[in-house]
Amino acid sequence: MEFNGMPISWRFVKDLYQMTLKSEGLTSLPKLTYEHINLTGFSKMRVDLAAQVLSSTVSIGMKTFLPDEKQHKEEFTER
Repeated sequence: MEFNGMPISWRFVKDLYQMTLKSEGLTSLPKLTYEHINLTGFSKMRVDLAAQVLSSTVSIGMKTFLPDEKQHKEEFTER
């Protein structure tokens, strides 16, 4: 998937979630849960989960802790 010619991927969110599992002391990471990543038929309809994944906190977490694709994520999340 692309946005303005730059790739975006659910993998960014999954990578951030994996970091939250590994880092017990970092409180600056967004609090993504298993429900946010592994969607079921019911959870796909939960607006609160979508809003939390698309929040500014997750965007900042991606920019801070996943610097590899920083430019692509910044352009996507700033819109």
